[in-house]
Amino acid sequence: MGSVLVIHAHGDNMDVLRKTVPKFGKVLGTTQVKPVKRVYNFGGFTDGDRSIFLSEKFGAKKIVLAGMDFGVVVGKYSKPDFKSNFKASTFKRKKLQIAKKLIEWFTTQTKTEILNLTSSGEKIRGVKNIDYSYLVKI
Repeated sequence: MGSVLVIHAHGDNMDVLRKTVPKFGKVLGTTQVKPVKRVYNFGGFTDGDRSIFLSEKFGAKKIVLAGMDFGVVVGKYSKPDFKSNFKASTFKRKKLQIAKKLIEWFTTQTKTEILNLTSSGEKIRGVKNIDYSYLVKI
């Protein structure tokens, strides 16, 4: 239907990738480290901020963030084995702060409009907070 399937390589999912990627046909592979063969690094550090860099690379005019609050609580949907929200570790908080800084820097380098649908968490400089009714209008 015209969608692009993006598969992101993590050091801890290589076995799964080797088994499943060949089943998909055409895919775009990404990584956060040195690119190899047909696996690209478009920028970013965490999956969330990396998706912003990727979206702009492919011509997005608007990007809507949902669930990126950069707070001390990590949502249960961030980890498939968790059944409820959990407190972010010190390491995770550091990663999230790097991601937030990258997004704030990114907003100074692009004409792509970034909107934040997330209802809680930290304010992201250069990103407009919106609610669902605004999203429906646009």
